[in-house]
Amino acid sequence: MLKDKYKSVFPYIFIFIFVISIYYPVFIEGYITTSDNPLHLYKTYFLIEHIIPEQKWINGWCSWDCAGYDIFSGYPPLIYFLIAIVHYISGISIEISYKIVFILIYFLTGSGIYYCLKDRGNRLLAFMSSIIFLLCPLFYSMHVYGFLGYIFSVALFMFLFRSIEDFHKDMTWFNLLKSALLLSAIMSCHMLSLSASFIFLLSSLIVKLLTDKKKKDVLLKYLAIGLIAIFINLYYFTNLINTYLIFASFKTIGSPPEYGTYPISYLLWEVLNFKFTWQNNTDFLVNLYNNLTPLLFFLVDLLGIMGIIYYIKYDIKKDYNSFRTVLIIFSTGIIFLHSLCYLPKNLQILFLKQEFLSARMMVFVLFVILYFLSDIFNKIKRSNLRKGLYILLIILTVFEVFKKIYVAENSLSMFNKIPASQNLEHLWTWIGENINKSEGPVVYQDTYFSGKPEDPFFFSHIMTLSAKKTGIPQFISLHASESPCTMARQVFMENNCIFGIPVDMMKDGQLYKFMNLVNARYIVSCEEKLQSKLSDSDLFILIKSYPPFTIFVLKNKEQIKLYEFSVSGTECEITELKDNHMVFNIKNPVSDNLMLLKITWHPYWKAFINKKEVFISRSQFGMMEITLPEKGNIQIELRYNSFNPLTVFISLFFLLFSIAGFIYFYVRLLKERHDPALTEKSPFTK
Repeated sequence: MLKDKYKSVFPYIFIFIFVISIYYPVFIEGYITTSDNPLHLYKTYFLIEHIIPEQKWINGWCSWDCAGYDIFSGYPPLIYFLIAIVHYISGISIEISYKIVFILIYFLTGSGIYYCLKDRGNRLLAFMSSIIFLLCPLFYSMHVYGFLGYIFSVALFMFLFRSIEDFHKDMTWFNLLKSALLLSAIMSCHMLSLSASFIFLLSSLIVKLLTDKKKKDVLLKYLAIGLIAIFINLYYFTNLINTYLIFASFKTIGSPPEYGTYPISYLLWEVLNFKFTWQNNTDFLVNLYNNLTPLLFFLVDLLGIMGIIYYIKYDIKKDYNSFRTVLIIFSTGIIFLHSLCYLPKNLQILFLKQEFLSARMMVFVLFVILYFLSDIFNKIKRSNLRKGLYILLIILTVFEVFKKIYVAENSLSMFNKIPASQNLEHLWTWIGENINKSEGPVVYQDTYFSGKPEDPFFFSHIMTLSAKKTGIPQFISLHASESPCTMARQVFMENNCIFGIPVDMMKDGQLYKFMNLVNARYIVSCEEKLQSKLSDSDLFILIKSYPPFTIFVLKNKEQIKLYEFSVSGTECEITELKDNHMVFNIKNPVSDNLMLLKITWHPYWKAFINKKEVFISRSQFGMMEITLPEKGNIQIELRYNSFNPLTVFISLFFLLFSIAGFIYFYVRLLKERHDPALTEKSPFTK
């Protein structure tokens, strides 16, 4: 008996060893993970080194260093609360706490897959399925900032899967509350899993309504799961809605660069996770090595789809209420909704947008395929064929594991192996030694898609690491705008653009104006066209060059200010400046003077002139503008407060109510196990 218990633990131990072997660079190289773009590293650094230690995560406010933007509106806070809890309870540094949580989340995800599939037949196949899932290209390369929460939500989804499966079979209040709490936790992790979870819940509801006679009872109980989860997250949803209103109202200069649209056939690669790239001029073994990943997933997808076809053809008529039917509707729903993302952008509405139905949601389709993979193995009666498929899967999986470990080892020094990395280090050293923080952020033209495809930096957002390396804030692109007075996430610096305008169309005078607008004095360019244009300009001075990077400075640097006025001669003194509170004493020479504040507009900002609230309008880049109605001495006060007592109360009430109910019904179930007579009398388990 004891031996069997040890055997049941072995798969989890091996999964943990696998996760450590794949992601050990996290422990050695700071925030770098394998196959990750450096784009996200600065955001993670900013979060770990500033947001959590300064406890700005408590109300979601990310300080005016982050442009007045709620960092947890797009990336819900649950995962970051876990990091903070580990840090404050254990006393371990923030960086180590982050790494511990990161590894445990990946381990929890792999364990969740094994837990869901281990009772479906062969446990070795369940273990292999968990490893294959973690090797999925869409899952393996997720970055560690926003998608750290997404990875956690995928792990929670595995437990939600078991919970909804139990609820689908037995609609007790215990299973209802368990499902509602898990769904609520997923909502607090990431919006992509939020979409997938609701599609999953809806799929179960559809099958139940088609097969259950008590349709009203079914509808109300499923509705209760969704409503409880929504009310627990009401505070977060309020912030999310406000943020999307801000995105919709942003005013930007120029047009965003047009990225190529993929043909609908590209959907196959996103859904099935394989894409063969065979090169005629390359050795057979090299081609085979390069195609190990698509070959593995081609075999897995083929067998899984065969399992789905077999079920639809032979077994579905026996039991329409089977949970397999739910999974087929669920995966079909995700694929169908994701295909709508290929519609023109003007036809994409809120929850049909690419960001809500990203290709990364296909990891849930992969889970369904792995679920039916075990089915087809159980249906194969020829033992030799089954053994052959087992051996082939094991060989491909083992090779893929070694391949990923090799990639991890190489990524450990990924920047040192780039030919121009030495010049990049020289660039960062010079910036750190010669530019003061008081001189404002440095404008970087991102390396991503700039230059030639053979350029080592072409597919890398490597410049976003500069803030971590130099300590100097940056103004770079819509993805990395954590610098003081950063005004918008719709200012493109990539793909041959600068401040949203193509380099060919940008005039040096325009660039000079934009840089003053964001209080920037220095610009780093890696693009020959921009370098040539600024070298010939009378407004910029070339001060240093580390090919392919060149540093320019404004010739006539204006004084850095948090504000600008439409009428010159206006005097202003800041008497108080905090993250969420600012006070200005102004000597206004004229009436109706327009005051521009270099802070992103947000509905949680309130402005008061002489203690009377006034309207805040939005200007260029979505900055705040206030009209000063009277001449003379004026006091302006700005307050930021995202705390909404009503939504917080509702969220806490439903959370505590659900936890209390879950504990109550769980205790009740334990009592009924010891006294079966209670089961028939109990109204709580039906």
